[in-house]
Amino acid sequence: MSCTQCKGIASFFDEKVAARELRQYRKRGPHKTTQMLIDAIRETADGAETLLDIGGGVGAIQHALVGEGVVARGFDVDASHAYLETARAEAERRGYAEKMRYVPGNFVDVADEILDGVVGFVSRHLAPDGRFYDFVNFDFSRARIMARARMSEADVHHRFLHKARRLARSFQHISAIPTGLMVLYNDVERHMLTGMITGFSVAFITVSLMMVILLRTLRHGLLAMIPGALPVVFVVGMTGWLGVALGTMPAMMGNVALGIAVDNAIHMLTRYRRLRRSGMAPQGAIEQAAIVVGRPVLFTTSVLCLGFAVLGFSRLVPNQFFGILTAIVLFGSLVGALVTLPATILVIDERSAARQAEPRPSRAEAAEPSGGGHEPVESPAADPLE
Repeated sequence: MSCTQCKGIASFFDEKVAARELRQYRKRGPHKTTQMLIDAIRETADGAETLLDIGGGVGAIQHALVGEGVVARGFDVDASHAYLETARAEAERRGYAEKMRYVPGNFVDVADEILDGVVGFVSRHLAPDGRFYDFVNFDFSRARIMARARMSEADVHHRFLHKARRLARSFQHISAIPTGLMVLYNDVERHMLTGMITGFSVAFITVSLMMVILLRTLRHGLLAMIPGALPVVFVVGMTGWLGVALGTMPAMMGNVALGIAVDNAIHMLTRYRRLRRSGMAPQGAIEQAAIVVGRPVLFTTSVLCLGFAVLGFSRLVPNQFFGILTAIVLFGSLVGALVTLPATILVIDERSAARQAEPRPSRAEAAEPSGGGHEPVESPAADPLE
């Protein structure tokens, strides 16, 4: 408002208007909306030191808050001198006028005067450029310190926030709380990372049980998890050894690789068990399964690796790590499905078949002395797939 507007307001809200509103206030109390505002301030004041009442009229708010001791002191800014004098007289009648300061004029014009009265000395020493009020509230009960950090670097905001919280705890007489988008991003990332690790663990155990049920053998069910487990363990171990922090997006690679690797293992093991049931030896069955299943598995996994590798050209660092690490894990699952899994199955099944083919003495032979003349009886060999 300009000075002309202030004069217009002062002439409109004169002594007669102020006296009439004061009589109504004494008779009926504050207006309904004003009372709602007073009640809300009472609930949230919580030891507030200063009340700033702009255009408070006859002072209904300050009478209820400063007059009753809810707030320690207050400022009353109004363009109407009649309102200020009426509010001052009522405050004197209620006995708390010394706690109030009455400032005539437009608040925009007198704001510096009010704030200087509260924190003028501190502002002159800490912010000589005049921007001190951008960081503190008007009664100097709260302050704000802003800092910038590069969010594109992996885990940099977590390290920065950890230092900020440690510094905040070192203050003895000040309660400092880190806030802002950095805190929000850090908490979201930590919750997502914890959830993904938990989800991957639960998924790994569940898929292992399903593989055992599907293949109807504990040995092959656990072997089917090799293509999904080994690459993830290798990549996570290498990143930890190299000091590369895994954020939210790289943590997703385990869930992606697990589904694809298990799918490759199912095709390989299903074909292998079918050939074994047809009477083929373990070596011939695994070679035939690798020839039949290996080509489609090679093509599909290669396409997926190239697709995820494209993310390596992203300018966003988490996307780069996610694409490159997922491509490496998928390539490792391909090697596991076509090399590690067949070799492990071949070694274990050949040893199991050789062990089952060995003759076993019957119970009667085991009970007789060594000089007995009974013929040895061989027990029937069990199914090598059972």
